[in-house]
Amino acid sequence: MLYETGNPDKDYLFTKNPKDKFYQNSEELDILENFRLNSCNFMAYLFMVQDYTNYNFSASEICYLAGFAQKEVNPANKNEKCLTDEFNVRNPDIIMNKAFELAGHKELYATVNWGAEDGQEPDYTNILCKTDLGNLHHVSGDGKQNIIYNPWKNGIISEIYPNDTKKIYIHRKK
Repeated sequence: MLYETGNPDKDYLFTKNPKDKFYQNSEELDILENFRLNSCNFMAYLFMVQDYTNYNFSASEICYLAGFAQKEVNPANKNEKCLTDEFNVRNPDIIMNKAFELAGHKELYATVNWGAEDGQEPDYTNILCKTDLGNLHHVSGDGKQNIIYNPWKNGIISEIYPNDTKKIYIHRKK
């Protein structure tokens, strides 16, 4: 549940649809253990929902989505959760679809690397990269693998691994 603090200096954490997006290295999200270090993949998928719906998640909503995914059993492997405590994404479809719901768009759903309709090009891509520090990192790309969001604000990408790109398809429920 989302609560306002009553403190104008902190209420922006709970503001629905804030003006700016949060990043993996946003101080407001340091409350989540392992977030700053490992959440690039999680944030890349959340960005796609935000971009598609034109709705930015508050820090509180991002915390809620992380908590949900870390408790939700992965239907593809009942022995794991959709998001590990270390922020490794195990089922991006579940995470994105819960994010669509939270953004007020229950009529939308995503499929990752499957579910393309006849002739459908990907709406987004999740691109595996290497940073200038040599770390593996995920970013959001458009359907043609052009980077449109780097979860690490002001991060530098030194190499892209196009063969490790995941294709994301957005659908409308019928």
